[in-house]
Amino acid sequence: MGILTAKALPLAATATTFTVPPGAAIAAGSGVYGTATTAGASRWVLGSSLKTGRHLMVVLNTGAIASSPTAIKVSLWGSGTTSSGANGAEIAATVNETLTPAANTVYVFDIDLNAVSDLTKYYSLAITVNGASASSTVYASAHAQVLDPDFTP
Repeated sequence: MGILTAKALPLAATATTFTVPPGAAIAAGSGVYGTATTAGASRWVLGSSLKTGRHLMVVLNTGAIASSPTAIKVSLWGSGTTSSGANGAEIAATVNETLTPAANTVYVFDIDLNAVSDLTKYYSLAITVNGASASSTVYASAHAQVLDPDFTP
């Protein structure tokens, strides 16, 4: 096994990032997904600033969990009309789900940016939790970088 050089790497990260910062515990719904936690006010990314046709590498970090959540999902929310995400909604083609999430664990997902269809709208990562009851919670944060397969060092 040899050492990889920059020219051997097929993907490189660009400057555009998405983040769902750590904060309060993300609550589940009772047997359904609860309210999504997104990037927050003034932190959604304008579609025209993205490189379309690329991918997001999403890193989801979990912390403490309570009352046995049954699933956690990361997805891209879009069609926000402001940088605070007004009128934003989940883009179904971008959903990544992990059943029975573990505490203090790192999960890595891929989201295809071909789902970004309207470059005049704003987009955000979102984390949502499902549990047997509304008392199921997960402390979590997510960070993503746009991966560019056309990168040349």
